[in-house]
Amino acid sequence: MAELLRYAGFVGNSFCSTRVILALLILGSAASGAQITLPDSIGGSVAGVPAYLWYYGCTPTAVGQIFGYWDMHGYPNLFTASGADLFQTSSVKEQISSTAHNNFYIGYPDSTGTPPPDTSIADFLHTSEGELPDGSTWSTNVGAGITGYATYRGYHFGAYEMGSDDYGMSVLWNALTSEINVGRPVLVNVDSSGDITPDHSVTAVAYGLFNGLPVYGTYNTWSENETIAWYEFKGYKAATTYGVYDLYAVVPLSSPSVPEPAAAPLVAGALGAFCLIRRRRRAGRAKGC
Repeated sequence: MAELLRYAGFVGNSFCSTRVILALLILGSAASGAQITLPDSIGGSVAGVPAYLWYYGCTPTAVGQIFGYWDMHGYPNLFTASGADLFQTSSVKEQISSTAHNNFYIGYPDSTGTPPPDTSIADFLHTSEGELPDGSTWSTNVGAGITGYATYRGYHFGAYEMGSDDYGMSVLWNALTSEINVGRPVLVNVDSSGDITPDHSVTAVAYGLFNGLPVYGTYNTWSENETIAWYEFKGYKAATTYGVYDLYAVVPLSSPSVPEPAAAPLVAGALGAFCLIRRRRRAGRAKGC
């Protein structure tokens, strides 16, 4: 699948196309949207992914669910998610979005003085920073944020993005099912309200069929009880809740062993965000949750 995916470390062009498009922003509080009942059949699933409740941004929360899974599957320094930390303890919250990050960036304008060091997922995603509404993340920071946090914790992870505009839904479906079949949860950015504006991040952990149509199962950050929320796997368009804008395959590239010394925190310079806010830009998309 690697030949179909773009390495998200090159975030400057991760959402670019040949036409002028909207920069999307992933906000901090999207509507939950309609969901289907249980699918008629389940084709595959990833067991052992923790479900966390939204905490200062859907994107850091969804990424936290993925890193929580990998922490319990061979990468123990990645994210403290074992035993009781399957639930959203204070330790889990601190790693999703640290107290220092929240104190400095929540509320507008940001606090003055020296910003806190990058220690949590929200730091590396640059969630809520600058002009962003609280809990929002520029979409073009997502790939570098994922890889940067993993590097900070001593591991090498790839974050490979595929957009529905670029590849089409059949290719994305093949990528999603392939990732889940090999035991890797997937970050999916969606239009939760059906207004053709990608605005929310979820963690895909299963797929199947419902009335003959493809569906994907998620932990959508609105519940912590490990109950999968199912949605039809469709592109984002008017009146389609949880239509898929893009997905990220989060792939460990280092062996599951003792972590390497933490590298200096990475800073992503490109903009483009996840939320219900839009603004014109030459290229790139951003969303909100």
